[in-house]
Amino acid sequence: MAFPIYMTVTGAAQGQFKGGVEEEGHKEKIRVFEVVSESEVKVHQQTGTAVSQRQHKGVTVVKELDPATPLLIQAFNKGEACEVLLEYMWINKKKGVEEVFYTKKLQGGVISNRQEFLDSGASNEDALSGHMERITFNCKVTTDTWVDGGISTVDDIRNRT
Repeated sequence: MAFPIYMTVTGAAQGQFKGGVEEEGHKEKIRVFEVVSESEVKVHQQTGTAVSQRQHKGVTVVKELDPATPLLIQAFNKGEACEVLLEYMWINKKKGVEEVFYTKKLQGGVISNRQEFLDSGASNEDALSGHMERITFNCKVTTDTWVDGGISTVDDIRNRT
């Protein structure tokens, strides 16, 4: 069973985008059903050594249509800078509570791609009949954190050393 991911988006012009989540502790956040974060480095076939700097291909999220959708469309249309926080949840069986175990923070991002689609195979009771959108953010800085112990890495594409 997959556990939820919640997203908070703050636009430079529009402020915080209110999503459709109603659960206590996550009110007005955006529920995310899938995250794909992709980067690559070209490697020489024979030597295995890197022959290029890493290339970020963005962070793509799949979410249901919700109150944040028009705000995301406007941010896309205007090239509005956005800050994004993704909170990955799990159930801590020892404590019997839902908690954040991993975060991904995107800074200096813009929406580079947006698709709306109908997921006819949607079986999630919470999804709005499979009416979904796929949003790709390209950003300057990503910070990934394993919350328990505060293990983090920061990747700033402006500093490729």
